Amino acid sequence: MKSLLFGCSIFLYKKMTASNSYANQSSLPLTDKFSSFKKPQGLLFSQPTFLYKGSSVDMGAKTCMQKGQEYLAEEKYNEAIPYFKKSLELLEETQTVEAQLLSSNCQFAIGEAYFALDKVNEALERYRSSLDHIKHNENNSKMLGEIYEKLGLAHISKKEHKAALDYFMKTLKIKEEQMPEDVASIADITSHVSKAYFEMGNTSKSLEYYNKSIDLLKKPHLTKEDYSVLKTRVNLLPLQYVLKKYKDCEENLKNAEESVKRFKENANALKKKADADEISIKFWKGGLKLALEQSDEAFDCYKAALDLSLKHYGEFHPKFQTLYANVYKIHFIAGKKFERFNSKA
Repeated sequence: MKSLLFGCSIFLYKKMTASNSYANQSSLPLTDKFSSFKKPQGLLFSQPTFLYKGSSVDMGAKTCMQKGQEYLAEEKYNEAIPYFKKSLELLEETQTVEAQLLSSNCQFAIGEAYFALDKVNEALERYRSSLDHIKHNENNSKMLGEIYEKLGLAHISKKEHKAALDYFMKTLKIKEEQMPEDVASIADITSHVSKAYFEMGNTSKSLEYYNKSIDLLKKPHLTKEDYSVLKTRVNLLPLQYVLKKYKDCEENLKNAEESVKRFKENANALKKKADADEISIKFWKGGLKLALEQSDEAFDCYKAALDLSLKHYGEFHPKFQTLYANVYKIHFIAGKKFERFNSKA
């Protein structure tokens, strides 16, 4: 029975990853990307403060960019895109280095918005344009690493795993050579590499990079107050599930739940992200319980994930609809009666 459930779960995972259900806009599991792949992290820079006083860049371009950034942070992607495009129009005749940086940032932000809207081809085009603006500037290695990572995530969502792997390896090289202190970020990238190898059928390489991620997360100087650590832990959950690393998954879930609780207790900008992470944590906890044949506990977790998603997103939000469909299919495959979710309860 245990092997049957896992086989059904893998089948569902493959079915979900074969479809485009990104509205991540999700960070929801069992969609066409791993959970972390659906959550745009905002602009390459959290605020457009890299423009120094006396900037020659048109103030209108900066104003439009900031307005677009506000909409992006609120996950209002269709509203954000026109502002970034207008900013680009205002920058067309400006050839300064700072204008190129701002143009790169705008292209990147449009790519994030399109990716969240499941318009992956359009996102790829914008990420490449972002890269074109800065790839000859040797002082922008951090930006290059960010863009390479996003290109990798976009390619893996299109099942172009070899292309994705190439970009992830470029990102990893930059981070290891120039930002070795950013351990949590390196762990996150190695988990992406592991996922790419898994999708390519290379389990041994997938396990190699998976173990690197786990080892990095055990570094003593990592702080539990660092959100990037929580982000990496959440990203590892679907990988641990498909690799049958159930013991690791159980420990990781415990640490992730503790971190989410801490972030939710603080009324800051990270609370909203932690709320979304909690949905994925509950979902994958349900997957772990189901794999361990603890079906009642599993479906309690799935119900909790639905409750949290409804509260966080609303009944008609694509993220809630995707999660609802996934939970329904899991119930169907497992032969469990699915009580239609009452959103008004």
